[in-house]
Amino acid sequence: CAAELPHGPMVAARTGDVVLENHVARFVVRVGHHGHAIAGLSGGHVVDAVRIGPSGAQVGSDALREWVISADFHTILPDSVDFEVDSDGGEARVVVRGALVPFPTLHAYFQPDMPLAQVEHVYALRPDEAVLELRTTVSPSGGKALSALIGDVTLWAGSLGLYLPGIGGGELPLSAKASHVGFAPIVGADDTPAVALGFGAMLSVLNAQGIVAFLQPADPIPAIGRTFVRHLAIGGAARDDLAAAMAAATGAAVAKVRVDGQVDNFWPGVEVEVYDVDGAPLTRCRPAADGAFSCEVPATCTAARVVWLGVGLGDAAGLVEAAGGPIEPLVFADSERASVQLHAPAIARVTATVEGGQGEPLAFRLTAWPAAVPLLGQRMFVSTTGAGTFVLPAGQWDLWLHHGPEYSEHAAHVALAPGQELALSATLEPVVDSVGWVACDLHVHAEHSADSFVPNGRRLQGAVAEGLDYVVATDHDFVTDYQPWLAAAGLTERLTVRSGAEVSTAQLGHFCVWPLVADANASGNGSPAWYGKEPLELLALLRGDGTKRVVQCNHPRGSQSYFNGIGLVAAEVDPELVSFDAMELLNGKRLGDTDEVMADWRGLLARGLRVTATGTSDSHTVENFVGNARTYVWLGSAATGPRDRQGAFAGADVEAAIRAGRAFATTGPLLTLEVIAAGGATAHIGDTLAAGKAAVVVRAVVEAPAWIALGTVELATEGTILVAQHVADTAVVDGRRQAVVEAILPAGQTDTWVHAVHRPGTGSSSPGLARESWAVTNPVFIDRDGDGRWR
Repeated sequence: CAAELPHGPMVAARTGDVVLENHVARFVVRVGHHGHAIAGLSGGHVVDAVRIGPSGAQVGSDALREWVISADFHTILPDSVDFEVDSDGGEARVVVRGALVPFPTLHAYFQPDMPLAQVEHVYALRPDEAVLELRTTVSPSGGKALSALIGDVTLWAGSLGLYLPGIGGGELPLSAKASHVGFAPIVGADDTPAVALGFGAMLSVLNAQGIVAFLQPADPIPAIGRTFVRHLAIGGAARDDLAAAMAAATGAAVAKVRVDGQVDNFWPGVEVEVYDVDGAPLTRCRPAADGAFSCEVPATCTAARVVWLGVGLGDAAGLVEAAGGPIEPLVFADSERASVQLHAPAIARVTATVEGGQGEPLAFRLTAWPAAVPLLGQRMFVSTTGAGTFVLPAGQWDLWLHHGPEYSEHAAHVALAPGQELALSATLEPVVDSVGWVACDLHVHAEHSADSFVPNGRRLQGAVAEGLDYVVATDHDFVTDYQPWLAAAGLTERLTVRSGAEVSTAQLGHFCVWPLVADANASGNGSPAWYGKEPLELLALLRGDGTKRVVQCNHPRGSQSYFNGIGLVAAEVDPELVSFDAMELLNGKRLGDTDEVMADWRGLLARGLRVTATGTSDSHTVENFVGNARTYVWLGSAATGPRDRQGAFAGADVEAAIRAGRAFATTGPLLTLEVIAAGGATAHIGDTLAAGKAAVVVRAVVEAPAWIALGTVELATEGTILVAQHVADTAVVDGRRQAVVEAILPAGQTDTWVHAVHRPGTGSSSPGLARESWAVTNPVFIDRDGDGRWR
């Protein structure tokens, strides 16, 4: 019932699911035919795992998205769910039985035969333990032995990262072997309990961009069946750190000792990592607020050191070792206990305060590069309040403050001493005129995508810091509703968000579609189920039934692309096969494909097909920041005036403007276009100009703050470059470069179109851009025959 559901923004439980709990832990098993984390996934799996405190209330957050059991890329379709409780109080069980069905997203890639078997999952919980035991029995059908690859596929929130004993939690391999693993907070200030999985035997661990699979040895399953046993521990008996979780998950199967001690100069984000005789990391434990620690760790440990996980203030995710934390040997006074004194190196703190042009607090991004080795150890922080204190190791740093490509930047070189607290203040001026334009990122990933570990709240803070107005959640095959995180961050009045999904097919590329409505009763939260669809069926599915969605073809060329999937030749393609609203012309991860994609787009325009060109970040990480490529959408008009501020426009207004082509794509420069007829009539991006047969004037304006390098502006029409003008040497006036480029489109007999392109030059931009400075407008259409339309 509702009172028994775990709480928190990542929780998937619904009323009617099965709760299995004791006084220290609560687990939820999804009931019904539909799973949760990926579109098309069947039910019967664990979707939530939380700790319960002494008062009976939930402690910390849920980070489990779903733990899926697979047999040759097939999962169970539940036929029954039963409940069992031992009369002596030994354990309680939820028993799920059913046949196998395809795991759609994996099955589409590998297309294996279906194993002929029945499957039973037993989820068992004992009193006083925060450990769930999973016993999966695979019983071959027909009384014959079976060969099938049995494995667990786990999906976790961005707050937890994989930790492999012997390797640690940094740069992890694609595959490894382990008898147990952990999932630990990636920043030290996180309240999410660490979890661990114990297998009782060495399994193959596959780390495929966030989808972590654990595969059993490929031994035949006898005719009488085989049971596979695993354990999921949320923290331990008394602690919720990684060491406690690993100790609980492995039980007596791994010999353990206790290491205790004190970390001098302790500060938040510091943990203690222990190592074996070869220097391989084994686990981590978290000291108390006074730096004291006492942890149960593998008996093979021989040394310990202090490590830094960051402090959760927006620094780039991932384990970062604090400079100068020496490895200290462990000396065991007896066979079971050792004590050690550790020292956390003094760090420096930078307190940044940023104002806008009117003295108002301004959200910002702080980019920090070590001066000795730029990009190595790069960190990015954000603040939505205009102020923040950020932790950096002592040393020489280059710092930049930014608020997107419409504002000036502030740069500083600092030498930070251990323990220093540096005050950094700056004013960022709006130097580019964007009145009437809404800054949008239409392709964004966060923790509901298996290949992204950016927490949703951090993603939205980053969007505000980059000066974005409108962001679409487009996680892979999952509909994310950003509203709870937006409200929690206090940003509801500062950013418009829409729910969508990146429909990520195996053979037909990827598409963003929005707005969608999150549906907790459907797998993938209601994301369109693409598997098994032919191109026309897929496009019909994405467009929906009478809904005003935007369907955008993502990264149309290269790997995972629709155009390659259908073998597109623009001059010959069936218009129905390209009946989407928009296509990514600038993708922040694939700018090298821009010329090829632009040629495709121009080919579609030449066919009379109107498809809006967009720019998107396709951001999956903190470093590849949201908005690094974006779309500016025009919402100003003579009748209403500019409507580009929060509260003055609705999401539907932006989507209508995108479908109408009133937009330009950019990685930084603002690029506008107008066409002027002989009588003075003027049309702008997305408009159709009744120009008659006469020549017209085509005028583009490119603007950029001084820190963005300019290159060349082209004015183009069908198959023709009207002019290509070098603008890199444009003088800086009032903090910006502005260049006007004009050309004459000669008189003509047939309808045509013109658009503008800014191509990057050889100059370099600051880390505020971190990309080549592209910009592409959508066309102005020219009506020559006076019929009031373009073609």
